[in-house]
Amino acid sequence: MEAYESAMVAKFSDDTSCHLILDNETWCDVSGGVKKGRIYGFGSVSDPTSFLEGTSSTITSQEVVYERVRNEMRGEMDAKAAEMEAKHQQMCEEMDAKAAAIDVKQQQTDAKYEAMEKMYVALQNMMRN
Repeated sequence: MEAYESAMVAKFSDDTSCHLILDNETWCDVSGGVKKGRIYGFGSVSDPTSFLEGTSSTITSQEVVYERVRNEMRGEMDAKAAEMEAKHQQMCEEMDAKAAAIDVKQQQTDAKYEAMEKMYVALQNMMRN
């Protein structure tokens, strides 16, 4: 295992987050290769070529890191969306309050206008008499 880890560092760098979880080729090199259809630690291998080339299901440490970053970003985006929704709700409430205040002022203005019209009609009636 130590030989494998050293070979991975030599091949990929000291940053183990960039290493494959299992690099078949490196494992095969440090374990002595395919001998009598067997690879140390894996037993009998029916197709050594497919083992050495790996499969599409091989998960790398980098993919794990990417998944963590994606999840973190998704969490941050969800938090930001919740914050924006709360701000939107607050703004809607403020606008509703301002609209209600404007309605009250409009009603007061309408009432004053009606009072002035009544006074004007009364004044015209007084002047005719």
